[in-house]
Amino acid sequence: MTELSAEQLAIIDAPLVPMSVVACAGSGKTRTAVHRLAEIRKRLGDHRGRVALLSFSNVAVDTFRQSYQSLVQDLPPGVGRDRVEIDTLDGFITSNVLRPHGHRTMRCDRTPFLIAGTEPFLRSQNLWFWVQSSATEVFPVQPIDMRKVVVNLQDGAALFHYQQHNALLPINNGPTAAARLAEVGAYTHNLGRYWCYRALLGQPGIVRALVRRYPHILIDEAQGRCHVDGATA
Repeated sequence: MTELSAEQLAIIDAPLVPMSVVACAGSGKTRTAVHRLAEIRKRLGDHRGRVALLSFSNVAVDTFRQSYQSLVQDLPPGVGRDRVEIDTLDGFITSNVLRPHGHRTMRCDRTPFLIAGTEPFLRSQNLWFWVQSSATEVFPVQPIDMRKVVVNLQDGAALFHYQQHNALLPINNGPTAAARLAEVGAYTHNLGRYWCYRALLGQPGIVRALVRRYPHILIDEAQGRCHVDGATA
């Protein structure tokens, strides 16, 4: 096996503080991330907190899991092996925020659930998003395309857009449609992130609980760009 470089070792052995690492494709970031994950868990010792490694891609998560298992398979239990989670960001949000706490922020009487866009109840136009394609023209987002509704924050305000090819078209009823879907417990991946943000903002106890449970989180941000380490708060 190729030895770790000085740059990789510097990241793996760095203090347990928030940091950002920029790395190009093929630079060994997967190997660095799993070594860092094991090192953090090892340093925590008997601390009951968990360490999470999150990515936006299922493929990346599978790669991280395989690499991590290969790394720690010969380690004794408790030495960089236990209390570690590797998951997608959406999976982490679902398990730790939306399912247990989302109903209070979304104002629904059930456990929130992810929609595929094919559910019969989505045929109700009351639940549709409307795209403002021009000053005078609008068109509805078909239920199967609700996954293309994206939410961005600007100065704390939520901006809803419809992703069409490489363009973002404004939605004129974003908060209203999202709230109506939320009342029945429904969300897409993008809307789930929006409701996660709202839940963390409106229920500060969730943040305190997450910090206790996950004192450190590694995030594989995107497309070979960087890892962000540190959830201490």
